Amino acid sequence: MLSKALLLVNGKVAAAALGVVLVGGVGAATVAAAAGANVPVLSGIIGHSTTKDTGSDASSHAHSISVEGVLTGYNAGGNTISVIEHGDKSATTIDVNSKTEVNGDRASSLKDLSKVIGHKVEAQVTKQKSGALLAWKVTVEAATGDQGQGQQVELQGTVTSIGSSSFVIKLADGSSKTVTVSSATHYSGRGNSPSHLKVGDTVNVHGTVQSNGSVAADTVEQH
Repeated sequence: MLSKALLLVNGKVAAAALGVVLVGGVGAATVAAAAGANVPVLSGIIGHSTTKDTGSDASSHAHSISVEGVLTGYNAGGNTISVIEHGDKSATTIDVNSKTEVNGDRASSLKDLSKVIGHKVEAQVTKQKSGALLAWKVTVEAATGDQGQGQQVELQGTVTSIGSSSFVIKLADGSSKTVTVSSATHYSGRGNSPSHLKVGDTVNVHGTVQSNGSVAADTVEQH
């Protein structure tokens, strides 16, 4: 009878020690072992967890949008560029910073942008919490007047003079381009005929480059 009682007491002590292991971990097991309890060490199982590697975050450029148009300005001090998109009367202001990539025609860095005013550009931008657009990449294309004979072009400029079958526009880079018109030229926008065209008007011209460098207009859109 006495031996059974001793076995019962020893069993309770062992169970209590095991409870300490379950709650306290390996350190508690060591203490229990030092006290003479016969306790199995479960350090390889109890209290050990693994975290699944979910991989890296998605690219910060995943939701970028493209802004295409004519580069009309670069403000080095304010870290911005100005781009007039097709059909727009005013330029879109886009922020740039030291991480903005620049490549393309005659440009490989932000400082080169001041040399390519008037060129077509494509800016890959992301919208910030403030609502501002931040460019992470700017690709510079050929200047609006650099295309060769027979190429289709799109020009935007201000009318500086008007002739009987042509007019001259000043481009964003300060250069001038002669635009020829004919009975096949289509007019749209504020005016729908050559008679509505005035000096000082801003126009978009779609046409073909001629051998003398002028552009034969297919369409003239007045703003």
